[in-house]
Amino acid sequence: MSVIGSLEDKITKLCKDPEDAMALFLRAFTRGKDNEFVWRNAERYGLDEKKLEEVLDSIDSLKQDISSVQEQNSKFSKSQEFEKILKRVASECVEKFSSELESVAKKNINDIQDSDIKTLVKYAAYLLRVLKRPYSGNEKVFEVRSSSGDILTEILCVILQRRDCVEKENDFRTFVRTVLAKTGIAFYYRSWDNPSRYSIPPYAIKIIDELAKEAEEDLKNGEPTGILSALLIMLNGGKSQDIFEAVYGVDPNKHLANCELCYKGHVSYLIGNIAIELAKGYFEKIYGVIGKALAEKGFRTIIVHEPKVEQSNKSKSGGYHYAIYYTILATRPEHYNVTIHILPFPYTLPPKSGDIEVIILKGPVSNPRYFKNYIVVEMDKNFEKVIYVSDNVKANWSKEIAEIFESLKNSDSILLTPTAVLSAPRSPSIANPINNIRSLDEKDILNIEARNILEKVVAKVLKDLGFDVKLNLIVKDRKGNKLEIDVWASKKVQFLTLGVYVSCKNSKDGIDPKTVEEEFDRVERLSKTQYIPHIKFLVSSKFKNQAKDDAIAKDLVPIELGFQVNNDNIRDAYEKVYQAMSRILGERLTKVSEELKRISNELSRLTSMR
Repeated sequence: MSVIGSLEDKITKLCKDPEDAMALFLRAFTRGKDNEFVWRNAERYGLDEKKLEEVLDSIDSLKQDISSVQEQNSKFSKSQEFEKILKRVASECVEKFSSELESVAKKNINDIQDSDIKTLVKYAAYLLRVLKRPYSGNEKVFEVRSSSGDILTEILCVILQRRDCVEKENDFRTFVRTVLAKTGIAFYYRSWDNPSRYSIPPYAIKIIDELAKEAEEDLKNGEPTGILSALLIMLNGGKSQDIFEAVYGVDPNKHLANCELCYKGHVSYLIGNIAIELAKGYFEKIYGVIGKALAEKGFRTIIVHEPKVEQSNKSKSGGYHYAIYYTILATRPEHYNVTIHILPFPYTLPPKSGDIEVIILKGPVSNPRYFKNYIVVEMDKNFEKVIYVSDNVKANWSKEIAEIFESLKNSDSILLTPTAVLSAPRSPSIANPINNIRSLDEKDILNIEARNILEKVVAKVLKDLGFDVKLNLIVKDRKGNKLEIDVWASKKVQFLTLGVYVSCKNSKDGIDPKTVEEEFDRVERLSKTQYIPHIKFLVSSKFKNQAKDDAIAKDLVPIELGFQVNNDNIRDAYEKVYQAMSRILGERLTKVSEELKRISNELSRLTSMR
């Protein structure tokens, strides 16, 4: 038997019951630089001390036994190979006793009597679901990593409105870590390369998902004080507090903790993305029905704004600006336009458009008259039913729109169903990157064959958006000379193939105006060939001087990442590229689809005249 096979067999023999499985798991996935966190987590979980000691002693003995193997075979690294094998066997052992361990964890959670602790566990599970990623080299175990501080406890502190997080931050953190270990759904430890990590065993994933759904409902309902709305007001500089008061009838400042933690970049960014994720759920419930009701009156609708978190040098909140709302533009030939804002978290009002304006909020709204010159549509707490419509415009041209929304009150539910599918244009993907990032396997990106890692990221994004992708494509330009395209993507839209050209610049220094000019010349060389792009992206770590403005002026769409892509930040790169491309390509595909429909109708009309 090989060295590795023999070692696996010996460790496997230690796995005799569920307690052995937990002892192996804690040693393999919470050790850090020594066994300190193993013992601490075992004590919190309630693992038998003698059982743990036996397993640890056996593992230390096995590690000593392979010392001679390392001397005989330089390719066998004692510490690295041993830990890798231990992790693999430990995860398989936990999976073997998954049913028993899941039952223990559920019992531990059900035995919690304190309602505040139950709430903490529920929201912790929600954040674990959002933040978790597969453990490097082991797909059965998940982990939460923080580059600085402890992101899980910091965001919990914000959402639970704890007032002692700054003064007694360590006490709160210790309490959270103790509770999670006691339930058995996540175990905290510190590693050499990362200040804070939580390891999540395989049996806990289903439990976390169930608890997260409960927390998600609480966040959607905004009870009792609209916490996400209040946080978004604060993160945007404390503006528009009167909007919050008009909706909820209370001052948001009375319901916010001393929240210095909110301004930490990773905390505020995730709060914004949680709001985006929830807003998307609301939007999908009502978009189809609204579009159908408007279409019956001759309106065509298009999405003109989707929720986003943008980097901003002017923002106080860790360099981010929040725009968490949807906007739909409804148009009717030779008639007025209607702009509809869907704002599930009322913290600001979108810019006025000059059209008839509709604002959709979660009701009951305390003071709908505050929203002057708006038609205010109040939804129930689940965004499933219109409960009240206020026409604050009170003009002949607003009456029709108010009546359209009034008609939706007669329905028991306006949940989107197959019979209420929107006929108006829609982006091909409104998916929040946070959903894609959860299931994203870095190997899927790294296994793509390309010259550099940024090209791999871009190719993965375009594939996920439904495009056919070619990398490092060699083509002939209009003069017959060879020209290489970093990434070429195409998608069939009715009888037209939409072509997408992407140039990837992953240099540390970014690109300057000269590089933009060179890229523009390259694109021009594709004229009169079969590779004429409908949209051209220029993706770079950064744009120097006026490079970004020059790119826009030359019809090149700039995507600035803010960092050079490598194996450590590949997920961040995927998310940024996905956010930008899904929005821009969605808008472009919508316009193409509309134009093709117009041409098709015109051809039908001409044919009927013959």
